[in-house]
Amino acid sequence: MLGEQHPDYATSVNNLATLYSLMGDYARAEPLCRQAMEIREKALGKQHPSYARSMNNLAALYESVGDYPHAAPLFRQAIEIQEKALGKQHPHYAQSLYCLAGLYESMGDYPRAEPLYVQAMEISLRSLEQTASVQTESQQLAMSQSLRYQLDNSIRCGLAMDP
Repeated sequence: MLGEQHPDYATSVNNLATLYSLMGDYARAEPLCRQAMEIREKALGKQHPSYARSMNNLAALYESVGDYPHAAPLFRQAIEIQEKALGKQHPHYAQSLYCLAGLYESMGDYPRAEPLYVQAMEISLRSLEQTASVQTESQQLAMSQSLRYQLDNSIRCGLAMDP
């Protein structure tokens, strides 16, 4: 048994929080997101990518309920951690950029959202190009679909900025 302070336990807690969030039960999801983040902080430290992912999850929950002032700093802090821990070319860093871009888009701040979408898409495209030779066709397709979604969001932001 791993115990309630193990990072794998935090993953299970986070998954339950995600389920509640998808069901729209944000009141039950938030304390679980916080619990997963606290476990990862104690077990792995505040500079670990898993801690940053927990931070992203809590920020996404805040975004879902329209609490943008709480979501934005969490997304930005997660980006900083991912950058330091993994570098600016890592897919998890790109995902963090994508999350912040989505928040800015939700806020109607298209000028700040669009460049983040583009940057995340460029990183993801490079990652796809670098890994395609060792991926199965279905893995390549899944990654390509993710890129399509990022491209669609970037274009939508660009169109929203045009008068």
